[in-house]
Amino acid sequence: IHPLKVAMCKAEPFEVLSLPQLLDGPTVIDWTVDQIVPPKGGGLLAADSGVGKTWTTLDLALAVATGDRWLGHFATKRGPVLIVDEENAELLVRLRLRKLLKGRGLSEGVDLPVFSMVARMINLSPATQPNGTMIPDVT
Repeated sequence: IHPLKVAMCKAEPFEVLSLPQLLDGPTVIDWTVDQIVPPKGGGLLAADSGVGKTWTTLDLALAVATGDRWLGHFATKRGPVLIVDEENAELLVRLRLRKLLKGRGLSEGVDLPVFSMVARMINLSPATQPNGTMIPDVT
């Protein structure tokens, strides 16, 4: 597995669709996680502190990376996963991933398409100049 390469890109204007345009398209979804995560989709899991959000999302990442069912029920389509965690320390994420791998019967040396950006203070919001070119975030 090669390190994930992240590149800054030029911001493009967005397209607004009318209702007929929106409805005139495919209606079959090739789910990444059956009925939960669409392809090329993102999501947000929000809940009170301490209820298991990190455990849940890390297990979801491993399910997609292996192509195994998530929570023993939801079919997944195998693919690469990027874990972005700005709340937890890398050590905590590492310890939890080790436990989840063990629970799935996988060794710590398994080569899965899982990449991480943990506690990096990243800003995923693109900033642009008036001419539309990206302003690199150097903070």
